[in-house]
Amino acid sequence: CRLEIPRSRAPPDVWCRTMRSLNLLSVFCFVSLSAACQPRKPPAPVAPVSSVSPELKAALEKAIACKYEEGAFDKECEGIKAWEANTELANAQLLELLPSDDAKVRTLVAERLAVQLTADNADKESLTVFLDVAEKEKVDSIAKTLAGGAAKIDLGKFGLLDRGIAIAKAHGVHDYQETYANGLKSESEPDKVVAYAGDLAKSEDKALRNAALSMYGNLKATRPEAACTGMEALRADKDASLAQLATSELAREGKCAPQHDGILTSLEEMKLPKNPAAAEPFVGVVVESICQNEGKTPAQRDRSLALAKQVSETAAIHADTRVHTLAAVLACDPKGGPAFLKKLSKDKDATVSARAKTLLEGISKK
Repeated sequence: CRLEIPRSRAPPDVWCRTMRSLNLLSVFCFVSLSAACQPRKPPAPVAPVSSVSPELKAALEKAIACKYEEGAFDKECEGIKAWEANTELANAQLLELLPSDDAKVRTLVAERLAVQLTADNADKESLTVFLDVAEKEKVDSIAKTLAGGAAKIDLGKFGLLDRGIAIAKAHGVHDYQETYANGLKSESEPDKVVAYAGDLAKSEDKALRNAALSMYGNLKATRPEAACTGMEALRADKDASLAQLATSELAREGKCAPQHDGILTSLEEMKLPKNPAAAEPFVGVVVESICQNEGKTPAQRDRSLALAKQVSETAAIHADTRVHTLAAVLACDPKGGPAFLKKLSKDKDATVSARAKTLLEGISKK
């Protein structure tokens, strides 16, 4: 504050009073200016309002007091029984508790949300919270629970499928991606699931290639052609058990009938009667499934029947394989099959003869 003191011819006492007033005004201005220049203190933070009810907190405290070992609670504990029996646990309250630092709390809440949280009652915000926690989870058992919960929801409806897949691919818990992929479905963005399955089918990890097979199985309804092509590729997998499983799954699917000719050709080329050691129990499942397919061609039916009879009556083939092709004979030839089985009911191998008799008894009852 700048004070201009005018010249004055006032008496001395008036002049003195004026000067004292001006001095006081000067001090007031300085103090005011100093106060104005001081940094303002931020307002005190407002504590967030919790949606968790006292009843839920009490139930949770009783539950986490139960014995907890290796990521699992004692199911016989009364606190856990009460927690699992409570059907009134709201998703909003559970989602608020999910990011807890306490693994016991995350275990209980994750298990409940993995069941309760669905595409019908979730929104993008709640699913984002769920995925945020899943991405950071380091406890194996909890991570797998969260992975299963995320997989069963069609994240594509909320624009979150890309993120869900990215989290699975980069997750630090090894079993997270396998669990997520095994349960993954998306009717809204199936092409992204097809691409993801294709990536996993090339993995060096057998568990992930197995997961790719499960994904193709889940895709049969929305992308049957891609699913059949993917399963066909896995028939050539370097792991024999996975290759056989892919062959069996492919044979079970009627929509994959175009691939069934290739399956039959590969079995015929094995010349099983001459190479009995090459015969595996899955052969029976495969030919029976092809014959059960309503869309099979007459040629596919005849070829399947011929293979089933060859394996069934070749004594050098292991009985565990032969008993599986007996039912295939009936599936391929309901009219002539019983006569064939009657002959094998007298087979020298007790396992084969017993199975043939059981199947014949079932026919007679019908």
